Amino acid sequence: MMSDILEELAQARPAELDRAAPGWAVRREQLLADLDDRVSQQPPGDPASGPRHRRTLLALAAAAAAVVVVIVGAALQSGQRVQPQPARTATAPAADPRRPVHPVGPGEYFLRRTTTTVDAGRGVQAYQRAVWFDDTGTMWSFSIEPGGTTRTGGPFAPVDAANPLSFTRAIGDDPVAAEKLLTARASGVTDSVQEAADANLSALQYRTLQQVLLRQDGARRLADGADTLSRPALVIETPGRMGTVLRFYFDAGTSEILEVRTLRPGGGETELGRSILVGDVRSGEPAPPFDPVVPSATPPAAAQLNRPLAPGQYLRRSVTIEDGAGSSANGSQWVSSDQRRWLGAPGNVAGPDELPAPAGMGVEQYLAAMPTQVDRIDGWLVDGLDPSCGACLLSRADALMLGNLDATRRQWVIVAIARAEGATEEPITDRLGRPARELRLPAEVDGRTVDHLYRYDPETKELLEWGIHDPDGHPTGVVWLTFLGSEVTDQPPG
Repeated sequence: MMSDILEELAQARPAELDRAAPGWAVRREQLLADLDDRVSQQPPGDPASGPRHRRTLLALAAAAAAVVVVIVGAALQSGQRVQPQPARTATAPAADPRRPVHPVGPGEYFLRRTTTTVDAGRGVQAYQRAVWFDDTGTMWSFSIEPGGTTRTGGPFAPVDAANPLSFTRAIGDDPVAAEKLLTARASGVTDSVQEAADANLSALQYRTLQQVLLRQDGARRLADGADTLSRPALVIETPGRMGTVLRFYFDAGTSEILEVRTLRPGGGETELGRSILVGDVRSGEPAPPFDPVVPSATPPAAAQLNRPLAPGQYLRRSVTIEDGAGSSANGSQWVSSDQRRWLGAPGNVAGPDELPAPAGMGVEQYLAAMPTQVDRIDGWLVDGLDPSCGACLLSRADALMLGNLDATRRQWVIVAIARAEGATEEPITDRLGRPARELRLPAEVDGRTVDHLYRYDPETKELLEWGIHDPDGHPTGVVWLTFLGSEVTDQPPG
């Protein structure tokens, strides 16, 4: 049994206390090694390789322990490779609220794709997973571990325990009856709702699941928001396992589950992991490979983050904001047509910040003066700046990268920063798994070196993430922004 290992790992000390208890650090590594051994020794036919394995992943994350790959299905076999088929995505609920949100006809398959990222103390790891359902409800599965190992399972009939239809078909419009049904399952209410996210349910059933979650002790509905892919969502928070907190994001139109986030015990906004889900109908048979939710299914950055503005308009970007204490929250960044910027959430907005153009030169003049020759671009970047003012250089570089620029200017700003003294650049993957290049600009600020990091899309040059790193550990306020999507609005910030 793995329960004994998980029970001890659940008592793990916070990372900041490990230095005071070195013996625990050794013991934790032993436990993680034992857990890895037991997982790898499970026989292929073991029922634990079904949806409960997915719940084990969340339990491990809640205990800040090892990550276990999601495996659906008892019979595992090597996957055959075919080209993915064009998708037909439902963008509105079916006319009948009792019919599945995504209608599936003969010869068609509903494909649910999930990207799960988990940080259980060993760095962020990403898992890709797909499940197919045909028009009879038969299910197939395919998953990819961070190391590239693939697993397939199925077919599973609608009555098989590995198929979420085995219990979701009994869910109707009565939340009391549905709660009794889910409570009676070994996985419990919240884990069962997460399993149900795989299925192609009706809008009525999804709304019933919302009411079931709200009936749990400590559950509450949060302000409406948006998921990682900027899809408008109804948000419900409920207690999870081992003191964790779960946030469910339900589509504002179809009511289906778009995303589930797991927050660490003890309150706050620090995440252990999140699962992002996308569903569509396809004509291709259920076989790998499939296009993952992140990054392949994410709209191209050029269509998300920078947009032309008319005077009086604002670009509102959806962002995740992380502070020096490790807490994160959803927010927005606004950029006006004259490159002024605001950051925060409704009711708590900071700004505006302006682009520090050279004295006697407006922002439009400064941008219009950007040269197209490499040997002149570095002089343009530092025009009018005090050579000894490292903070001045960082401020201008940030304002340019965080602004709303066209593709040509974005590219030349990157070139200008990359040519600054001490700057470095390397390929990397951002926190959402998107391919990126990291541009690091160091400068002396108040007698110490501070690095500003810009992670941008290699093709579109869109800024995907921005952060501040102080090697000496001094607080820097906002330390990380992750950009998710954007819209043009006439509404002012806040």
